[in-house]
Parts: sequence; C-alpha cells; structure tokens
Amino acid sequence: MGAKVRFLGLLKDFQPESDADGVWRVPSGKTIQDIVDETGVQGGKWEFVITVNGDSVRRSYALADDDEVIFSTIFLGG
Repeated sequence: MGAKVRFLGLLKDFQPESDADGVWRVPSGKTIQDIVDETGVQGGKWEFVITVNGDSVRRSYALADDDEVIFSTIFLGG
C-alpha cells in the first residue's frame, strides 16, 4: 500500500512516476529525507514546505500506510 506523495506547482518536475490520480506511491517506512534524496528536490532553486496529512513534519519522519505527503513551493505576497 504505502504513502501517497504529490509534488505541486513548480515542484512537479521532481515527481517520479505517478498513477492516474497524479500520486507517486512510496513504501511505508521511507523517511521524508529519503524522498528528498531520491528525487533531488533539495538541489532545486525553490523554497518549499512538506506536509504529511496536513501537518508540517521533520525530515526524519517515517511514512506509514495511507499517509498523504505534499511538497509545495512557498508563496509570498506583497
């Protein structure tokens, strides 16, 4: 089963293969840092936030089945 991961907006290019719903499934037990390392998103030029089930988490967070992970850029207004 695993966790569901989405890269939104300007980060979409970092998302590996996805299903018809635009979701990349990763095995439970992987950490957020594993995903960052695997996708190379850290080397990008964008500042971003990562949430799991709507909450901000540390990169050491280990994913569980059915977790929903979102990588999104930070938007600032003026």
